[in-house]
Amino acid sequence: SLRKGRYAKRVSTPAAVFLTAVLQYATTELLELSQTTAAQKGRCTIKPRHICVAVREDPDLNELLQKVTIAGGGVVDKKIHPAIAENAKYKHKSKSKKSADGKKKKKGSKKPKKDNKKKTFTTMAPSKKATPVPLSKKANLAFPVARVGSSLRKGRYAKRVSTPAAVFLTAVLQYATTELLELSQTTAAQKGRCTIKPRHICVAVREDPDLNELLQKVTIAGGG
Repeated sequence: SLRKGRYAKRVSTPAAVFLTAVLQYATTELLELSQTTAAQKGRCTIKPRHICVAVREDPDLNELLQKVTIAGGGVVDKKIHPAIAENAKYKHKSKSKKSADGKKKKKGSKKPKKDNKKKTFTTMAPSKKATPVPLSKKANLAFPVARVGSSLRKGRYAKRVSTPAAVFLTAVLQYATTELLELSQTTAAQKGRCTIKPRHICVAVREDPDLNELLQKVTIAGGG
């Protein structure tokens, strides 16, 4: 691979041995950390999510793989804005409470069964189906992955759109939103305001070089 890549005119055998040893050491370290992450969550199989968490928690691997995106790895909790995380948790709790209340009402409205001694047959209990886990929960994201995926398919940007593409785009949108919210919040706090207004968003975008380059031709209504 070194000779095919043509990184130099000549490649010696010790160079290949040294690079192979480095790759083997890095792989074993990554596997050990991923195994401990999977064991902490009670899993026997190492998944991309465990590898992503292991990389982000280790300082050396995080510095080495800083600009690497792991497919299916999701987003680490540290990068999620607290406001978005709390909103997602509140929605999840409200849905669980509603479902529990509905079940209680159904149980209370049941009529007492009549005992018919003549009937000797028995009815089989219905099999409980496992509830499907949403993609946003699997990828540890607050933004809806399914909605982003449907928007990609409706836009017809390509013949086929894979699920990891929707997950990746959702993670990018969530990261950009959190960054914009944090900068707008600091801008509003500097001016002694508790509410983020379009003016604060406009100032935050123009002061940040990356967001300014991204939203260079975008006009924010009411931003001034």
